[in-house]
This record gives sequence, structure tokens and C-alpha cells, in this order.
Amino acid sequence: MQAGAPDVDLLEEMARKIGNVRLIIVDPISAYMGGSDGNGNVETREVLEPLADMANRLRIAVVAVTHLNKSGGGGNQSALNRFAGSIAFEGPKTSQSLSSNHPCQA
Repeated sequence: MQAGAPDVDLLEEMARKIGNVRLIIVDPISAYMGGSDGNGNVETREVLEPLADMANRLRIAVVAVTHLNKSGGGGNQSALNRFAGSIAFEGPKTSQSLSSNHPCQA
């Protein structure tokens, strides 16, 4: 595992100790990245892959919460391109959703 990355083995050990864990929520995912800044694709995948492998071994879901960048592209940028950090955050998912305030409620 990359230096500075979280200890997935400890997380897996705790999930097994607790028993019947079905969901782990990481909020925000940027806090999970250890020494990585979360902007490089390869570096980000190196940190996330062990987490995905653990989820597969335990047959659980992991929800990674992230935030949109503030630029917004003047309203012309797609939601996918507004995720903060590397596109690798969207790569390993099987589902992705976006929640936001309605413009009239902002």
C-alpha cells in the first residue's frame, strides 16, 4: 500500500470484529486519502483499490462522499466534471448519484 494511505487491514479487521457490517461510509473521501492529494489518477487508484478489494472480500458496500468543485464552469460544466479531485474517484463505482439544492432554494 502507498505510504500515507489508510490502513485498510485495520478497517477490515474492525468490520469483521463488529460483524454483520453491510455499509461503510467515508465522508469525505478526501480525508481517507492519507498523503495523497487525490488529484492524480494513478495515485488515487492506488489508494482506492485496496478499499474496493476489501469491500469485495467482505461483500459490503462502501459509500464515498465527495464535494463538487466550486468553479461550476459558469453552469456549462457537467456534474461528472465537477467532482473534486481525480476522475479515478468515479472510476471504481457501480453507482453514482448527485444531490444538490434546487437553484431557487440555494
